Amino acid sequence: MGIARDHGAHFYCCDFQIHSPRDENWIGPRPTSDEERKIYATEFIAACRAKGLDAVAITDHHDVGFFSYIKDASLTELKSDGSPISPSDAIVIFPGIEITLGIGCQALLLFDPDITAEALSRALTILEIEPFPPESATTAPTVRLRAEFTPITIAERFAAQPLLVGRFILLPNVNGGGEDTILRHGFQEHYKAMRCVGGYVDGSLAQHGRSNIIEGKDPGWGNKRIGVFQTSDNRQRDFAKLGVARTWVKWSTPSAEALRQACLAPDSRLRYQQPGMPDSWIERISVSQSKYFGAFEINFNPQANMIIGGRGSGKSSILEYLRWALCDQPQADQQESSDEIPDYDRRRQSLVSATLKDSGGEVTVEYVENSVPHAIRRDAGTGKVFLKVGEQEEQQTTEQFIQSFASIQGYSQKQLSHVSVRTEELLRLVTAPISPDLTSIEERLAKHANEIRLTFQQEETRLQFDSKLRAIELERSSLVKQADILKAQITDLPANQKKAIEEHPYLEKGNRIALDLEGTLGKARDELAAAKQRFRQQISQAPEVQDALPADIVAGLRAKLIAALEDSEAQLENVIGGLDRAASSFKDDLQVLQALIASNRVEYSTATSTNTSIQHNLEQFRVVSTQVSSLSYLRDELKKPVAELGDTAGNLRKARDKWLETLVEQDAILKQQAENLTETSKGVLRVIIQRGLGVEHLRELLVDAVRGASITTPDKFDQVISGIKANPQPVQRWIEVTEELISLARIAPQLGSGTPLPECRFLTEVGFGEAELRRMASKLTVSNAFDLSLQFPRSYPAFEYQTTGGDYIPFEAASPGQQANALLTLLFNQSAGPLLIDQPEDDLDMSTVSKVSEHLWTAKENRQIIFTTHNANLLVIGDAELVVHCDYVPPPGPAKVCVALTGAIDQRSVRETVTKVVEGGEDAFKLRMNRYGF
Repeated sequence: MGIARDHGAHFYCCDFQIHSPRDENWIGPRPTSDEERKIYATEFIAACRAKGLDAVAITDHHDVGFFSYIKDASLTELKSDGSPISPSDAIVIFPGIEITLGIGCQALLLFDPDITAEALSRALTILEIEPFPPESATTAPTVRLRAEFTPITIAERFAAQPLLVGRFILLPNVNGGGEDTILRHGFQEHYKAMRCVGGYVDGSLAQHGRSNIIEGKDPGWGNKRIGVFQTSDNRQRDFAKLGVARTWVKWSTPSAEALRQACLAPDSRLRYQQPGMPDSWIERISVSQSKYFGAFEINFNPQANMIIGGRGSGKSSILEYLRWALCDQPQADQQESSDEIPDYDRRRQSLVSATLKDSGGEVTVEYVENSVPHAIRRDAGTGKVFLKVGEQEEQQTTEQFIQSFASIQGYSQKQLSHVSVRTEELLRLVTAPISPDLTSIEERLAKHANEIRLTFQQEETRLQFDSKLRAIELERSSLVKQADILKAQITDLPANQKKAIEEHPYLEKGNRIALDLEGTLGKARDELAAAKQRFRQQISQAPEVQDALPADIVAGLRAKLIAALEDSEAQLENVIGGLDRAASSFKDDLQVLQALIASNRVEYSTATSTNTSIQHNLEQFRVVSTQVSSLSYLRDELKKPVAELGDTAGNLRKARDKWLETLVEQDAILKQQAENLTETSKGVLRVIIQRGLGVEHLRELLVDAVRGASITTPDKFDQVISGIKANPQPVQRWIEVTEELISLARIAPQLGSGTPLPECRFLTEVGFGEAELRRMASKLTVSNAFDLSLQFPRSYPAFEYQTTGGDYIPFEAASPGQQANALLTLLFNQSAGPLLIDQPEDDLDMSTVSKVSEHLWTAKENRQIIFTTHNANLLVIGDAELVVHCDYVPPPGPAKVCVALTGAIDQRSVRETVTKVVEGGEDAFKLRMNRYGF
């Protein structure tokens, strides 16, 4: 049992039938002296702690003599370090007795843990039980109570005693068979008439079966449903049966009234297996300063929290502060322009500005995610948000991160009624429960988009190089032909000079290639040397294995890694040595080549400068040859980066394919979630993902990209978008459109020279003429056109509502009440983050409020619920774990409202507040009783 920060109800593991060593049928040694009994009691508490029990009841037959020993041991328990257990964390001990009723069945009579010895003595007196001397080793032999002691008379007599009224609960035995149970033939009238709200079974309920009687489904037994406690009936010194049959009971304060409330709401407050709890929940809100509240804080329960109070008492402000701090601020749907739909985001910002910003306030929300505490702080003055994880230092973060991390779903007053006409809200219903998966998808999409952008830039660079290479090759081919003609016109030269002229360009090319080869060899050697250094770093960074288990395996793996790295390092050293030897051998060949080139250059210079008769042709040939040589060098240099770029077109296709595959995966996740939501809604809703139909944003982007191109027929853009929307592969079709735009942008620089337009089949099909396409090209840039290709048609959900006849109609055609009920059914059945709704009853008709209240019983095991409400049924029938009462503060104090009370409905003060503050509060409590046949 952990210490709860809130004042609400929590589950506690209980065993309510434990016998002491005074039991007549005790198994094992009996402690009889005072010291022996204290030792036993200490060992008993230790056994309870070891078995995970939070509360037990000591229920000897017609005797309470041993209770005080167990109670004292629980209060003096020590932690493993020798320090005392906190009183709030002590094991709860209910005093009780097992009685044999006069009608012939067993019952447990349990009392408040803090009841006085005088009150217990009075209870025995009323039952006409003579206490056995406390120093006796055993209790008195069990004798059936007189016949007049029925469940009704016991309750009446106890209720008439000030010391006992409201401080006891009677639980008859409801075993499936045997002589101890009240569920025997002929006991129907006793069962129907008794005022007991609960009972107990020996052992597990499963071994007795859940009978229709205790389920309230047998009219012959009054259709009376009761809560049932499993008990272990331990009476062994070795504690063998202790906690074997346990029951988890929910309360805020351990008392007989808490057990009664649990029996009145067994679907919510009793469990026979470890109860489920939300994985993520809001633990606390702290506001440093607010114009209305001043400084305040609230500790929330992990399950259902109901905020109540009069109009203007600050209920809604608390929810809006939570949503603002957790960055749950959905923007208005751009497709919706109706003035009737409130701008929730603007209203929230106005509240923050008026009540927090002007006061210099900040909101801190403590949020638990998988048992890890997080503190999210948001400053109203700057809007900045900060996150502290566990004991780490606080760091500034982004709204987007907080939105994805603390995946709450929040709705303002009447917002549920407007969900059907807000596409973004419908999408949020689908995406909120799978936000971590979608965030991962978004991160991958961003990564793939960067890869596409990089490969596109490389493709653009390659295209520019190709264009330059084509121009160079065209100019070079012309000059080569000129050189050939000039060379043919040169006659009367000695053979050696003519040969020198003919060989000169080829020797110069050979020289360039040889120098490139030498450079490549040197570059390869440098890269391998760097790789060798990285291997050495990896060896030095291999983690130490001290204290790691299993030591032999881990150490062996480390040794194998280092051996492999050292072997690879040695092999690299050999390869580097081979390259060094190759470089050495290069020198001889390069010296020969340089000598040949030097000789040729001398002869070439002589041949082109000493023969005056053909000087003009030789000079022209020399100039042209030099230009050919320069262009050849430039061409060869440009081919190097082109070769390094590789297959840029292929790389671009691969990067784009990864992006498209991730989009398909995103659609698959949405489709699966839609199917899950359909199933989760119990068939009330059918959710269908409409793939790629969200295209309106693409039209706006397209129009912006060619703005100023004087496109006088805007419906052509509509036709482009309609064609994408109607295509079976809308994303692929949009990419085809953007590729046409990119091709237009690429020819923009040549528009003035009459360059023909590239083929734009799709744009032409929808009616764009050549003149319009040229104007569009003049306004486009390659970068802007490419950015369009990284946008895509979005997938949106379509919601359908199932009518009473079983037919499905569009969700927007259902009534607001039907919509809200269906959405709440869906939200309640999702295992997601906290659900915050401001007055959900405003969206519901009265006939569905009770049904929604019952759905809360299971919903709060899957997710935390925080509602504001004026409807008593939501918190009473829904069995809220925590009630928060906001009230007005009379002047002249600076604050106008305050948090006046927090607690659970098993506390008298809370029940009284609900009855006074919430309309229909008293009726709701009566309905809670009537639903169980009382």
